Amino acid sequence: MPNPLGIQKSLDGGKSLEHIAFEGETDFHAMAVGYASHDIFLLNPEANSELAAGFYKRTSTDDQWNAVNAVGLEGEVSALALHPSDSNLVAAATSTGVYVSEDGGEQFDRITNEAARGTAVFINETELYYASYEESAKLTKYTITSKKEEQVTLPNLTQDAVAFISQNPANKDEIGLYTLQGEVFLTQDNGSTWLPLLQEGKVE
Repeated sequence: MPNPLGIQKSLDGGKSLEHIAFEGETDFHAMAVGYASHDIFLLNPEANSELAAGFYKRTSTDDQWNAVNAVGLEGEVSALALHPSDSNLVAAATSTGVYVSEDGGEQFDRITNEAARGTAVFINETELYYASYEESAKLTKYTITSKKEEQVTLPNLTQDAVAFISQNPANKDEIGLYTLQGEVFLTQDNGSTWLPLLQEGKVE
């Protein structure tokens, strides 16, 4: 496997990889892909053969990388998320909070308070799930149209926080979490109960 990996695509569940760009040049630790659109939004950490450092987007029908201003986005970016079909909607988790853009990443607005640190983001067709840390880990469901927020109960995460969020596109109540300490949890009832799948490096 190449290192740095660059951007690769798989159409067979990861059995094989198709090179897209920047293989052997750049590892992208903050990148999002639209589930339905296949559009890409990323943070290029440093200049490579094609791009300067900064934010870029590319549609599935165009090989051109377009620079994005990301005005208002502050802090160190830990995660990005792109709406499945509408790439105007972008979310970012950073060291200063969680931010949302409705114009493809040109302008971001913070939706968390100043004390919260953003750790993970995930967008489905109607909702943004975001994880934050402020004295303890939190998971919030944010309805995109109404901007209404609802707290989702987390498993017991002592001195831990959510690093990645995933949701079954066919069942919105089924959510998977990966934590900063390497633990994995699954809920099938939108957070009412959590099943530990990996704890302290051991499969449960």
